[in-house]
Amino acid sequence: MKRTTKCIFLVVHQGFGARYLLRTDIFKELKNQVEKIVIITPNADEDYFKQEFQKDNVHIERFQNEKCEEFIRKSKGQRFFQLIRSFVLNGKYDLRTVDGHYKLFLKESSAKGFIPKYKLLIIHIIVKLLRASKILRRLFLWIECRMFSPDIHRELFEKYKPDTVITTSLGNVGKGFDFIIMREAKKHGAKTVTVILSWDNTSGKGMGGAIPDHIIAWTEVMKKELIEYLDFPGDMISVGGIAHFDTYYRKEELLSKNEIFNRFNLNGDTKLIVLGTKSPTSYPWNADIAQIIAESISQNKITVPAQLLIRLHPLHFLVKGDKRKNVYLIEEYDNLAEKYPFVKIDAPEILSDKLTMDMPALEQIKLASILKYTDVLVNMFSTLNIEASIMDVPAVNVVFEGKSDRKKSVRQSIEVDYDQVHNQRVIATGALRMCYTPQELITAINDYLNNPSLNKKQREYLAQQETGPHKGTAAKNIAKIIIGLL
Repeated sequence: MKRTTKCIFLVVHQGFGARYLLRTDIFKELKNQVEKIVIITPNADEDYFKQEFQKDNVHIERFQNEKCEEFIRKSKGQRFFQLIRSFVLNGKYDLRTVDGHYKLFLKESSAKGFIPKYKLLIIHIIVKLLRASKILRRLFLWIECRMFSPDIHRELFEKYKPDTVITTSLGNVGKGFDFIIMREAKKHGAKTVTVILSWDNTSGKGMGGAIPDHIIAWTEVMKKELIEYLDFPGDMISVGGIAHFDTYYRKEELLSKNEIFNRFNLNGDTKLIVLGTKSPTSYPWNADIAQIIAESISQNKITVPAQLLIRLHPLHFLVKGDKRKNVYLIEEYDNLAEKYPFVKIDAPEILSDKLTMDMPALEQIKLASILKYTDVLVNMFSTLNIEASIMDVPAVNVVFEGKSDRKKSVRQSIEVDYDQVHNQRVIATGALRMCYTPQELITAINDYLNNPSLNKKQREYLAQQETGPHKGTAAKNIAKIIIGLL
């Protein structure tokens, strides 16, 4: 196969980005068809990463996280523009997600005195004006890009002269560092392509920090959101499917029931309840939910013999400085497993202390395999709802909180997730059971264990609505789109 004489940058600065771009067929296809690939990542010096990816026509260079953080820290103006953008989308449509973030910001600010109140008034006026006018939104972003365009990765652009830079966001997710390298790309004459990473990025993260040359969306729903919320014309958006969901449609890749049950010492003759925990930084009550389920099994409130597998969110292993941030929570799960022999724990393998949440490709296969043999999934408004629907697994969503002393911030509220646009869209399908009390949770689990066909048609509808085209081959299709753009 003849390679195109092009060079592309793949910008990866967190583990889910690596999962999407590097550990699917996107990377394999690009590697075969592009002359030179440069992975830009904060963990460029880690041996495991170099051994896995740095070979043949692939180079690895460092993404300058610290310099990006320093630039933003020193620039009050840039921080102001980022703050405003996070609250702004096209006001003609449902803005409940960004509006929720805005209300939390106002609640946290609790401005006292004339000057703080005056600043909040200015922010409110600008947000209101921008939501009302596409022209003002474009002008606002144009001004920001002109005023704040550092050249942090100049050496890399001069060394490799890339034709295209691939990012996984519009510069509006997390710390938003993508907007910096996207602006640099424009300055150095490279095109930019954004492959949207997650289902909430288009309705819940506000305006992007740069305008790419092309965007690749998951689904027609996401394309519609890009057009309506973010003002992009339809002809600059492709619908590629969901790359990391390909595994769910490749049954031959999945592990057998014996492999999964032996791995976690599960009982093959007992029903399996899986608790998919949420990020502990946003929902610190995961362990409380696990305890409710475990006690209910122990006290025979679960009406059939059952066991519980707790899948830990990778942010349980977040490193802050030189310490793992949520170790005390992991100890609570361990104590549950020690107390109840039917409680098991699935802790994902985290490869890096520099690339947050970077996990080996086997983790996605393992998760898909677990869901294949799950009888009921319990979670808190995650993409696991979609993944469970693909595997026809009944899903229960927790819409309540646990011990009050765990709450450290007004942002730690399950109601925040419940009200978000993408979650309301899923709830509207009727595929999920919403549980507002521990009693409702146990009732829902029992209902599904006794009749797993409940809501089957709604699950099929949810899967069709949210999984997009090219099922099983989405990654290859996304690579094909990128090659076509080159």
